[in-house]
Amino acid sequence: MAPSQRLSPRVDPELSAITRWLRDRRTDRFLVTSHVNPDGDGLASMLACGRILRTLGKQAWLVADGFLSPRYAYLPEIETIVPYRDGLEAELPVANVITVDVPTLSRLERVARLVPAAATILKIDHHPGDDDFGHFNYVRTEVSSTAELVYHICVGVGVPFDASLATWLYTGIAFDTGRFRFSSTTPAALMIAGEMVQAGADPQRIAEQLFYEYRPATLSLLAATLQSLECLLDGRLAILSLDHALLSQEQYRDEDGDGFVDYAVSMQGVEVAAFLREHEPGCVRVSLRAKHDFDVRAVAEVFGGGGHRKAAGARIAGSLHEVKAKLVAEVGHRLGATNDRLA
Repeated sequence: MAPSQRLSPRVDPELSAITRWLRDRRTDRFLVTSHVNPDGDGLASMLACGRILRTLGKQAWLVADGFLSPRYAYLPEIETIVPYRDGLEAELPVANVITVDVPTLSRLERVARLVPAAATILKIDHHPGDDDFGHFNYVRTEVSSTAELVYHICVGVGVPFDASLATWLYTGIAFDTGRFRFSSTTPAALMIAGEMVQAGADPQRIAEQLFYEYRPATLSLLAATLQSLECLLDGRLAILSLDHALLSQEQYRDEDGDGFVDYAVSMQGVEVAAFLREHEPGCVRVSLRAKHDFDVRAVAEVFGGGGHRKAAGARIAGSLHEVKAKLVAEVGHRLGATNDRLA
């Protein structure tokens, strides 16, 4: 797409300051990272930022903590993202840091050890919150994804779009809009996605890899998950749950339950859905989804989590039964409903 045909955002002083900083010859030795267990938007945005820095002649290290899902193996240069390991801080003379899709520094977990106290930090994110931990905070909650913000940096710096960069940015937008079906699917997101297709992104291949490639074990786990379905609060809340005994079985991976919560929220009459996974005894990972006007981010924040209005999550201490009871009480309070089943 010719530059004259591109979506032209309003003049953004923060973006202008960021592009000047990135172009500065004295600015070098970058750590690029995302939240622990990075998802499609986080990984794609990391790779795109790596391209920006290399185009500008900068030295960059891409490091992530946690599980890197095999589903992202199709992403070009995914092997350049290094899993965190102890002692890595002694090997990387980091001077500057770019975080993508990270609302708070605590979400970096062990990678935070790689961030020197004197480092200049660029935060690129689209999550609501007031933790402006960066020297530059390029945070826009109205956009579809962090990848959409990275696109604007690419345009500002003048990075040419080839098939690899297009694949990364299209992936980030497609992932965080839930296949272009969430309310975050704005005209701007669709225009950028279209430009990426013109630049070489393959929508069919990306969709197949992101959303339609399941291991047999994943489908086995889905069957067990659906068996756990509970409808509470007069059918307005649907809960799925998996206990530690099942999740710890060798055939299952940490990522296998990703997206299962969508089955619960798709039920007629359901306004809120929760998927509880007891990955370790005494700690439950909760994924929340909503329809209509319910704000699941507000629920997640009560328990120390966060996210977006329609998609959020948290890690909550307690047994599966205890966490479920807390969630039902909180959601019921916000819906103005009651349920005696878990009392």
